[in-house]
Amino acid sequence: MKQLLSFKEVKNPLIFFLIFFPYVTFGIFSSDTSPFYLLLIAFLIFLRSSYSRLGLFKAALFTFIILLIDFVITTEIDILKFCATVIIAESCFHYGRLLTYSISYKLILFLSVIWLSSGLITLFQPDFFSFLFYRVGYNSEISGAIRGAPGLTPEPSYYGIASAFLYAFAMQTKINRTGNKTLDLPSLIFGISVLLSLSLYGLAVLGVLAFKYNRYLSILFLILGLFILTYIDTTFARLTLILADAIASGGSSLLEDNSIMYRLSNFILIYEIITTDSSGTSALTSGITVLFANYGLLAFLLISLMFLLSSWGSTVLRLSSNLFFLPLIIVMFFIGPLSNPYFWIYLGSSFSEKR
Repeated sequence: MKQLLSFKEVKNPLIFFLIFFPYVTFGIFSSDTSPFYLLLIAFLIFLRSSYSRLGLFKAALFTFIILLIDFVITTEIDILKFCATVIIAESCFHYGRLLTYSISYKLILFLSVIWLSSGLITLFQPDFFSFLFYRVGYNSEISGAIRGAPGLTPEPSYYGIASAFLYAFAMQTKINRTGNKTLDLPSLIFGISVLLSLSLYGLAVLGVLAFKYNRYLSILFLILGLFILTYIDTTFARLTLILADAIASGGSSLLEDNSIMYRLSNFILIYEIITTDSSGTSALTSGITVLFANYGLLAFLLISLMFLLSSWGSTVLRLSSNLFFLPLIIVMFFIGPLSNPYFWIYLGSSFSEKR
């Protein structure tokens, strides 16, 4: 606790960097997470405290082990992005841990308004900020329906998930500072941003987190938002098209959706590896599924090692004990995007020291 309270002030430019810069690549790098962010976030956390430095050293050790194994075992899927994710996870976890007692209500409200504004702009002008990002494969319209607001992220699903975790971060930091569990304006604004994304994935994440913090009021807003979108026009957005088709088909259409099946394929891949004792290196993967695709059953050992060496392992296990939170942990780790910095910042804010 002393270590957290000794971190009395976080400079405003640093907070803006943490919230708004993760995906800004200026179109230079073929990545949905900025290398600039990776380098600066790791450097800044290295300077913060001995506890943070130890965590970063352990993350670097795990990364070295992964690279060594990758050198020995010939693989087809590039492991470098996963290694970058390990560093991002450790660094952002520590900043979330340190920010939770120092960020003010006025500042987080200001951040939420800017975040919502970026979503509103891109809801109507999807390509407004595109020069800042690497958005390969992103199409603002699919079959005549708009995809939703990407905001200051690569695409709408990212914006929706990021908004959901920022909602949770705003709630958790308020609870940590004041003990007050009521829904406040910044949390509500971040929740509205999820609706602007029109992302089913983002809405699902918000639903789980809302159940944890503002069970009835937040879920009411969630249902109300979906109802309004559907009432306006079921062809307005991809989200409402998916829901309308699912209702009409009794749910079978969900298994025909490419985006949904891509995410489910990660679990199918792991099942096949376990049952056939072979790896499917040609598969597209997200999260830690890339470890299974590259190294087969050895992935179980690597995942265990990652949890042992990480600073966030105990926090994940504690949150996983909540039956409503467990599915979200599983989905984030196996489907991702695991490199989502807002997920780790939120986990850091949920960290509790033994007193």
